[in-house]
Amino acid sequence: KPNFMMNPPPPGDGGGGYAVYVGRLSREKGVHTLLAAWEMIGGMPLKIIGAGPEREELERKAKLKGLPVEFAGFLPPGELGEIVGKATLQVIPSEWYEGFPMALLDAYACGTPVAASRIGSLAEIVEEGKTGVTFEAGSPRSLAAAVNELRGDAPRLKIMRSRARAVFLDKYTPGKAFAALHGIYDRVIHDNGAKSGKSRR
Repeated sequence: KPNFMMNPPPPGDGGGGYAVYVGRLSREKGVHTLLAAWEMIGGMPLKIIGAGPEREELERKAKLKGLPVEFAGFLPPGELGEIVGKATLQVIPSEWYEGFPMALLDAYACGTPVAASRIGSLAEIVEEGKTGVTFEAGSPRSLAAAVNELRGDAPRLKIMRSRARAVFLDKYTPGKAFAALHGIYDRVIHDNGAKSGKSRR
């Protein structure tokens, strides 16, 4: 059963002209790969939201390279939703196998297209070319190519925004989550009942 979101933010317009990363600042999340890729992305601002053990090193690298990167730390849900909604796209560069990252749910709720690592569940949840694009995990060059592909295609981004929000409403609201959970219980009860009936024969 996938995650869901209570009280989702309204969809954003993507007019901020920046990319956003939301998550823990640690090696396995691919944040060092993200910064390396940003050296190949011409001037697009990047907002990094979150905290973690790598923040100091990441800030040092961004400053040394003169990258247009802002470290915002933790933000309350309302402010987070506003920033994600205004982002051109959200980057999820994880290099380990995610279950169902809430950062992806944030993006879909806001209608923000995603550029995500092609690894684990991310490769399944991101609809290639429809709600976002994927890239090779751990590859700055592949990440940069994916971001540059999206940022330069405004009509495609607009279509993706509508699709991402529609997917959220179709799959990840509380009502959809309850229906999915109810269906799981129904199947288990039915299966156990069938097994019990066979055992009595």
